[in-house]
Amino acid sequence: MFLPVALLEVRAFPLSRLAREDWALVGYYSVFVTVVAFLLWARGVARVPASAASVFTGVLPISALGLSHLVLRESVTVAHLLAATLVVAGIVVLARAN
Repeated sequence: MFLPVALLEVRAFPLSRLAREDWALVGYYSVFVTVVAFLLWARGVARVPASAASVFTGVLPISALGLSHLVLRESVTVAHLLAATLVVAGIVVLARAN
């Protein structure tokens, strides 16, 4: 999904400017952040019903919001809080339906 935009950006940025450490970080993100996280998620999804896994997919952006606020000191807006509230409300409604 991001490939077309990435291809446009890579044309404007000389990759030769990246140091060895930068490439190591790209590799780290490729392997651990993407592959390992996907494998852990797939293993967890295999252990619970699909309905439960799909409901808690909504928790992912909320946890990202919280971590970005705590670690990166990103601001949390009213829109963020409203969206998080709606996601939690949806999870509660679906949990009560079961």
